[in-house]
Amino acid sequence: MRFQDLTYEHDLATNLALLDDLIEGKIPGYRLEKRYIRSNGELLWADLTVSAIRDETGRPTKLISVVQDITRQKATEERLNFLLGEVSHRTKNMTAVLQAVVNQCSLHTETKEALRSAVLERLAGIAASQDALTSGGHQSASMRELIGLQLSAFLPVGDPRIVLDGPDVMLLPGAARSIGMALHELGTNACKYGALSSPSGRVNIGWERDAAVFTMTWREEGGPDVRAPERSGFGRLVIEKMVVASMAGEVTLRFERDGVVWSLKAAVTAVCAE
Repeated sequence: MRFQDLTYEHDLATNLALLDDLIEGKIPGYRLEKRYIRSNGELLWADLTVSAIRDETGRPTKLISVVQDITRQKATEERLNFLLGEVSHRTKNMTAVLQAVVNQCSLHTETKEALRSAVLERLAGIAASQDALTSGGHQSASMRELIGLQLSAFLPVGDPRIVLDGPDVMLLPGAARSIGMALHELGTNACKYGALSSPSGRVNIGWERDAAVFTMTWREEGGPDVRAPERSGFGRLVIEKMVVASMAGEVTLRFERDGVVWSLKAAVTAVCAE
């Protein structure tokens, strides 16, 4: 077999162009990161270094190629890039949330001291939400507690605009982190554009499980009319692709006129701790 037969198609043109330059003597050698196709169809990331042995006329007679498997390093890079994107996205979201917190509190307080107290209470909720997102030391997490911690960034604890309906479920750490990030993203969008931006709006969060399947639904109502966004941003990646990848589940996101509806369906063994 030729290396062309083993090279991932999107990396082949670059590899062949460098090889042509090497054979023509334009460059002494080359190095690039490329993907090979394993015999089972999986991709292998490699750090490839190629040089030539030439005869007295300068014509290449042999090529020396060193191929180093860097699949694990590339996977680490992808995770780091995702985390950096998440940090940047959350920083922008947090600015919008803080603005909404101050605006909402100012509508319902009459004195500076009352406003200060209300804002500090909400800031404490935001801090608790961030702790819940970054904490990885717990063996399991309560669904109700997770929802409370995540949404405390947007509404006071016990606010009647959040309606919960589901059994007492304990979540696996990975599921808790993924669902927590989705709740935070959904809460941010609801606060900025959806049901939580209106005093009459509310969010219904329901979940249930049987012997095999866990389902969960976030449904907004009573807010402004909803229109689907024209482009898909990092937030959509979090509430759709990341949740699917972490729990091998199914996620649907619908922009109904009455409000956003997000639902999750996954195997109980991927979500529940017991």
